[in-house]
Amino acid sequence: MMYKRLALFFYIVLFLFISTSCSKSRVNNYPPAITTAIDYFYTENENEKVLEALDQLTQKDLQQPDNILMRKLLSAAALCELGKTDSAAQILSTINNNNLSEESAFWYRSIEGLILFRQNEFTKAYKALNITINTNFINIKALALNERLLARISFSLSDQQKAIEWLLLSNNHFKQAGLTKSIGVNYKIEGRYYMNNKNYSEALKKFKAAEKIFIKYNDQFELFYVYVNLLDYYLKNNDLETARIYANKCLTQCNEVADYSMKAVVYNNLGEIEMAYNNYEKAIEQFNKTIATPDGYPTSNIRKSYAHFNLSKIYTQLKKNNEAVLNARKAITFLPEKGN
Repeated sequence: MMYKRLALFFYIVLFLFISTSCSKSRVNNYPPAITTAIDYFYTENENEKVLEALDQLTQKDLQQPDNILMRKLLSAAALCELGKTDSAAQILSTINNNNLSEESAFWYRSIEGLILFRQNEFTKAYKALNITINTNFINIKALALNERLLARISFSLSDQQKAIEWLLLSNNHFKQAGLTKSIGVNYKIEGRYYMNNKNYSEALKKFKAAEKIFIKYNDQFELFYVYVNLLDYYLKNNDLETARIYANKCLTQCNEVADYSMKAVVYNNLGEIEMAYNNYEKAIEQFNKTIATPDGYPTSNIRKSYAHFNLSKIYTQLKKNNEAVLNARKAITFLPEKGN
């Protein structure tokens, strides 16, 4: 009888051991510098700290191939999110992805998918990220981000129902991981979806929910983006006074954000508001700020063409015909070529 009990106990322990070993949430025993870098990367907008953490790896740490691999992958991920996509892709190209362990393959595909997404290689990105969804190793934080990226790709490919499904899965996994701020980012994305579909009441709910979260966490970077969306919401609903409030909130944070595309959106929107109130001098000032933004961001020509177009309209109203014609010509010049 005692033997049977011991045997049963042994089998129970063995079963639990095997179950734990096969768990999807198991994590490699990485050194503190790598685990810290992972935590920073999945905290939203802490990419400089990712690189700082990786600098703390010791020579002993870097004797392990898995640590070398993770340093490369996390460096590539941080650089990608800092806008240095080419550098990120170059680092990724130095990695031999043949015969990777399941865990290493999960991390590789996650970062590969992120970089491809930032390069607008949506089909390739979707394929890489989708592989990470059903593997025996899964990191819950990375999984949640991958699902968000799959949602954004689905939106871009006009598969809106699938996009919402991915966002709901992402929200659930961010919640499990305790990353409330990341849920706020998802709300912002979902709000944009509702805006594009003219479901303004649902869009406002999502934007305000995101705003509340970002204020709580004092994330000025994400607040800037949600304010840009709220500004757009109030403009589309012809509430110019509230739009102006959010435009000014954006302006106070513009210096903290290096995204010239979004800055140009704010300047153009403020110019529109001032035009609506016939405050032409102030409108001219805002449109000129758009024109003065450095070139190089993807929507530069579109934003500047729009600014020149509105300047042409203003100068027409002011009966300054030479300036009106000049800006109309510049608006045409800045229009992107076919295919851009």
